[in-house]
Amino acid sequence: MASLTTAIELADSWKWIVTADGDEEFTLIFYAPWDEIYGPRGPGYRFAELGDILVTGDGTEDDRLRLTRIVADPGPSDKEGCRYEQIYTSANKSLKGKVPDLRTSWRASFSTIMEAREVANQIGSTVGDYTGTALTDTDANGDIITKTVYVPRTTYNLSFSASELNLETFTTRVGKVNSDSFFVAHRAISSGDQRIRDAEGNILFQTGSDANQWLFANFNATEVGIQNYEVYCEFWYSPLKLVSEDASKLATVYGGWNTSSISSYLTTDFKPITDTVKSLARPDATIPGRS
Repeated sequence: MASLTTAIELADSWKWIVTADGDEEFTLIFYAPWDEIYGPRGPGYRFAELGDILVTGDGTEDDRLRLTRIVADPGPSDKEGCRYEQIYTSANKSLKGKVPDLRTSWRASFSTIMEAREVANQIGSTVGDYTGTALTDTDANGDIITKTVYVPRTTYNLSFSASELNLETFTTRVGKVNSDSFFVAHRAISSGDQRIRDAEGNILFQTGSDANQWLFANFNATEVGIQNYEVYCEFWYSPLKLVSEDASKLATVYGGWNTSSISSYLTTDFKPITDTVKSLARPDATIPGRS
């Protein structure tokens, strides 16, 4: 038998696995000589380097799949080389779960905690509204003794995947309040296939405008793959506005974080924060069939 000089792609190559979670795995299988198996990899060499995109023998490229695992599987009868596998995976970012810029990467959660406040007025006509009469308890000097009360604060946590980050979009909005309707507007989906529409869910936070009621409180972005960033944003909801921490003047009024008479926070449009994941396009098709 002629000496093995270069890798030969085997008949059981192009092994493909897809899961309901969106994970995708594609395996190219060869019989290769030792110097190619254990030699250098990457541009100019026979085999790809870890992290390279999938390139098949006919030149088809698929940058959704990256080389993440290499397996050399020698057997007792292998003399010049052995079975060699290049395993490409989507790192759970190919179809559904964490596709950059696709709405299906959207994840939302809510939490409500009780916050302690020192108040100098009794509760008003609405729960949490301390604009009623002054508390009757006073100290020896006649000053009102404040009371610790617990009021709810709702937090909206949002995460999604993006292929690139414009940090200015986020950092210039942290600490500001939404100038226009935020919650309903950024969730609306009116087109796209059923799977993408289903990703919207059926959560309705409130009807009507929620302007001035969301404070952008936290931003975090983590690189989780090649050209794939997991973005986390936290927003605090407030239907009430705390006027002063001074116990002698403490009160709350309706209007969210800002009111018509008091503006404690700058306002801005939150729309650019979520624009990157409003694409309703389907993910790219898988690689064509083997010829």
